[in-house]
Amino acid sequence: MKIYDYQNMSEMMNPSEVPIERLFSLLNHELRTPIASLQTALDLLQMYQQCDRSEAQALLNLAVDNADRLTQTIENILDWYDLVHKANAIFKQPLDGAALIQRVVSKVQLIATQQRIQINLDIPNFIPLTADDYYLSRALSYLLHNAIKFSPSDRQVWLTATIIQTGETSDLPTLPYLLITIKDEGVGIPETSLPQIFQPFEQVDSSDTRRYGGLGLELAICDRIIQEHRGKIWAESTLGEGSTFYVALPLS
Repeated sequence: MKIYDYQNMSEMMNPSEVPIERLFSLLNHELRTPIASLQTALDLLQMYQQCDRSEAQALLNLAVDNADRLTQTIENILDWYDLVHKANAIFKQPLDGAALIQRVVSKVQLIATQQRIQINLDIPNFIPLTADDYYLSRALSYLLHNAIKFSPSDRQVWLTATIIQTGETSDLPTLPYLLITIKDEGVGIPETSLPQIFQPFEQVDSSDTRRYGGLGLELAICDRIIQEHRGKIWAESTLGEGSTFYVALPLS
């Protein structure tokens, strides 16, 4: 069981890179909003115990959604803290990357089904990797979840994995390496925002009325995890048409 010190949240980041005020501004929105909604739903359920089934189900759905949002926010914070401040956070060992990817897809399948998003999976039967099972799973989960979250209903998401044996590597991992591609038909990312999307606490839409929540940590966590695996992550996007995220990892 992990024990975390919450006494000094300013230690979670490098103050020279991200002002502490930015963190607490984001936390103010990302914690207060779901807590208020969760409390309202539970209060109404308690007051109207005899309400009809549809009303009760709607309130329960609201409570569950906001509990999930709170859980995700807390997990983001703890993941980032561990990756930044713990020297041995990443523990790599031999594993089957294909099995890992399949578990990740199974984990987000319910969310995809609820949003009527079809996930198309094209991967080898076996992928020899030396990686941290927990953190690599987290990175791919974040990427796949974002592809679903930022896509309208009745769209598709593609996850492919290819073993690259030959070709120009430049700043990519030495050959052979695994190339994972996650492509969506979502809202896309403005070209001017692409250089900043992997920075901590950065959001494409940072307004108070933004449609999509989050601390702006998930892609920064992904970048940190992939770097710790001596890999590379990058993205391409067309506003209004969708985004493609690439992850290149050295093979065992």
